[in-house]
Amino acid sequence: MKTLELKDTAIKSGDETINYEQLIRSCLDNPPQGGFSMQDMKDRDRIEKALVASNGILELEDADVQNLKNLVSQMRWGVRHKDILALCDAIEQM
Repeated sequence: MKTLELKDTAIKSGDETINYEQLIRSCLDNPPQGGFSMQDMKDRDRIEKALVASNGILELEDADVQNLKNLVSQMRWGVRHKDILALCDAIEQM
C-alpha cells in the first residue's frame, strides 16, 4: 500500500482553490483516445473509491499506483502551474 497526501494548491478556479484530489479526478475523467473501455472504467473506479475513502491521505495498491502514474503522464493540462508539477512528481515517487 502506497500513500499520497492530498494537499491544497495555489491554483484558483474562480473563488475556489483546487487541491490534489480535484486534479486527480480530472485525470480519472479524462477519456483515453477512442473513449473508455470497461476495463478503463473499472481501473479508474478503484482509484475513485480510494479518493472517496481518503481522509487527506490517498492509499493505493501497487496496481492502482501504476494506473494513476499512467493517467497523470497522459494527461494534457489546460494550465501550467508548479503545483501540477509537484503532484506529478509526488505520484511518480509513490
